[in-house]
Amino acid sequence: MKHILLEIESNKGLVILLIILPSLLLVITWFALSDLGEIPSEGTEFMKTVPCKEVGNVIEESSHSLMYFFDEVARSQTKALKKGIKIVFSGVFLSASLLSALILGKSISMGTIIYDIGILRNKRAIILTRLSPVLVYSLFSSLLVSIAISFLLQLYGMNIEVGVMLKLFISLFLASTWGIFFSSLISVSSREYSFSVLLSFLVVGAFLSELPGNELIFPFLDLFQWMLFPEFVELKFTSIVGLLLLGITPLVTIKIFEGGDYY
Repeated sequence: MKHILLEIESNKGLVILLIILPSLLLVITWFALSDLGEIPSEGTEFMKTVPCKEVGNVIEESSHSLMYFFDEVARSQTKALKKGIKIVFSGVFLSASLLSALILGKSISMGTIIYDIGILRNKRAIILTRLSPVLVYSLFSSLLVSIAISFLLQLYGMNIEVGVMLKLFISLFLASTWGIFFSSLISVSSREYSFSVLLSFLVVGAFLSELPGNELIFPFLDLFQWMLFPEFVELKFTSIVGLLLLGITPLVTIKIFEGGDYY
């Protein structure tokens, strides 16, 4: 582990990336949830047509018709929240995938992994040693983003319980973990770390575009919704398979790496 940390410290570009990424994730979170503060234009146009001195009377007389407006606000916020959460999930996945590619994948592509083999003489230990800093970093990032989302939602008038934030943190960390293991699998299989980054973007593209069966490769939003409302939301079969893939991928990665010749 010590030589990996020294390698990271000596790479100024990687150190800068590690410093910038949390701030970048927070900025993404802020912009992703900014639509929550918007009110449907129908409601604002309605209020513009009413003289200020008559607003009170109109509201009192039109309370039933205004229910439609309030319903539209709720629908708009729900849609904005789902869209924002999806972007945040994508951000933590991509950041973890990128770090995994740079710390493990690049050493395989450049051939410097042979030094790890010479030092540790255990390929399984090499995978664990290389990815442990990324896992710890992803744990921190997921917690930071969860707290940021909770704070932002409170600014928009939504009270978030600790249990909800904990479920969000678990889902985000699993998404980060999937980014790490997915990137590692592609890097080990192809021996080209840029492929893992490219394919990670394709995974996010499929997730954001809501292609049929996208839960198979990104089940974490579905998992989060199920954890929030287990009585009303059923975990999809494709999501279950996707979570199984998350558990199998590290084992497959280690198996491929152990069978490879890197001399």
